[in-house]
Amino acid sequence: MLVTDLYAGRQTVQISTRPSSHDEAILTMNAVHLHKLSEDEWFAIYAQSYWRTQQLFDEHPQALQQALCHSARC
Repeated sequence: MLVTDLYAGRQTVQISTRPSSHDEAILTMNAVHLHKLSEDEWFAIYAQSYWRTQQLFDEHPQALQQALCHSARC
């Protein structure tokens, strides 16, 4: 989504979903409990993921690039 936003020149996820601070806990879920999540909980996890990726892109682009290349075996 972040790459799509960069190419499209717009944000896909609303600014209101941005975590209030860099220290705010990120939602984590055990895979066993994922099927029990409500639609709102899924959206919260999705939005947090988007904003954390945006934060990495803004503050540490080289770390994000390394992580993505490592997972894709660049």
